[in-house]
Amino acid sequence: VEEADIYKVDKNRLFYLNTYRGFLIYDLKNPKTPKLISRLPVYGYPIEMFVDKNTVYALIKDALYLTQVNGKLQFKRRNVSQLVSIDITDLAKPKILKTVDITGQLREGVSRKIDDTIYVVSYISKYYYSGWYYSYNKDTQKEQAWVYSFNVADPKNLKLMDKLKIFEGGGYASKNSTNGTYASRYFSS
Repeated sequence: VEEADIYKVDKNRLFYLNTYRGFLIYDLKNPKTPKLISRLPVYGYPIEMFVDKNTVYALIKDALYLTQVNGKLQFKRRNVSQLVSIDITDLAKPKILKTVDITGQLREGVSRKIDDTIYVVSYISKYYYSGWYYSYNKDTQKEQAWVYSFNVADPKNLKLMDKLKIFEGGGYASKNSTNGTYASRYFSS
């Protein structure tokens, strides 16, 4: 059973997921002066990754899609998470092989890889963060948590094997009419 992390050291290489810079590879032959080998844009909030030979499996939430509107590039948030397979055969030129959307927001610290299967936990909240505030998600009446399993034997063809709902409902929010304060408890808290 392999646990994932936001970074991995493999021999004299450091693989790192960064919110603003994407996927980074550093040469650590001299740890006092690490050298950036390459950078690959991966858009979203990094959760963790697995390194398996020449492939990295990156997990991100709040995936951003680069779109073109009226001739201008812009990012669009889709409120989904993603499993991204990255070929690192040529460390100087990593490339994305496949991206799979995962409904909801991935949880940190709970993904696992067993042989050719990656297991992740995702949650769907009644509310989602939208910049400066939380908005009510009208499409989701109850909070939910799911476990997904993906076969990653072929990094170019990631396959959803199964999904299991492990939680539904249970969240609450209330406002104190005397002083106007709110109390809430959700799975995502």
